[in-house]
Amino acid sequence: MGQGPTSEVRDRWQHGVVDSQRDTLRVGEATHHPSNEPPHGFLAGAAARDAWRTEVLTQMELLDLMFSDPGLVKLANRSPDHPAVTRLRSLELLLTYGGLPSTRAVEAVDALAALAMDRFAWAHAWDPDDFWSLIEEPNQKRLVQSRITDAQQFEHVMAELYIWGWLRGLGVEADLAEREGEPDIGIRHENEASWAEVKVVSHGSQPSRARQDIRKANRQIKKVGGPELGAGVLFLRVSRSPELRTLDDGLPSDAATLAAEVAYALGAAYRSVAHVVLYWDETTAVGDPDRGTVFFTRRRSHVVDHPQPRRRPFARDKLASLGSTVVLAFGVPQSS
Repeated sequence: MGQGPTSEVRDRWQHGVVDSQRDTLRVGEATHHPSNEPPHGFLAGAAARDAWRTEVLTQMELLDLMFSDPGLVKLANRSPDHPAVTRLRSLELLLTYGGLPSTRAVEAVDALAALAMDRFAWAHAWDPDDFWSLIEEPNQKRLVQSRITDAQQFEHVMAELYIWGWLRGLGVEADLAEREGEPDIGIRHENEASWAEVKVVSHGSQPSRARQDIRKANRQIKKVGGPELGAGVLFLRVSRSPELRTLDDGLPSDAATLAAEVAYALGAAYRSVAHVVLYWDETTAVGDPDRGTVFFTRRRSHVVDHPQPRRRPFARDKLASLGSTVVLAFGVPQSS
């Protein structure tokens, strides 16, 4: 298996990159750290810029291969606003102009860091001739391939793949769903079966939406696991507005509001949902426009426990370990 971009994708950069643009942030580094703690220090110079370009090209190849559609031409014709098409166009702009306008820097960093963290979990390497061999079971593979073409489901599937890969990285035996209506992920840990459901909470959604997600997860888990033994975990991917955040370990206000709603719902019923794991990304920046800027994007999490679940599916400390950090270093823009 390989990780790097194909020659076809690499050619897009080699024939399209422009070195001089006003109001652009130049890339310096892209590195991944599998923890909630920001790294100490960062690289600089040409080698770091090459690392960034390699990551951008890798993400472009990932999107191409996911749909077996170079440049996502067919997908764009059918669904021009599909999130995968939007992501690919942003990546193409990075390579064409050597960066994105500074007014869109945080939005770009958020999107690129999120996809980097997602792929590190489930697609850090692949066979370019058989990308979906990453999923071994044919029914699981078919369901994922059919769902990603739906613009409304794409982000949900990406979140499911991330959690699936993250669980497997912990050494947990995890399988994707094979049919619609099943919990997203089946888990076997210490000879006990349990399940995980994954939902995306869109930016601007009312906190009460979490109750609907909990109700649905509880119904699905109880259906497959039985009314007495069915137990599992709900993962809620919290989408946030693209803005710089203060780097601290406190629970941000939007996550705290959602966590309170989740705790209230779990206190009343839904005993098949033993835990709800909220996770979100936050970006902060260090530096100034004259010397360059380093962006830290952290993926953080918060676990809400059911006070009286049917049973605990597996160790809580594993759930609390969800998180990672991506560092993106940008140099001083060049004048045209």
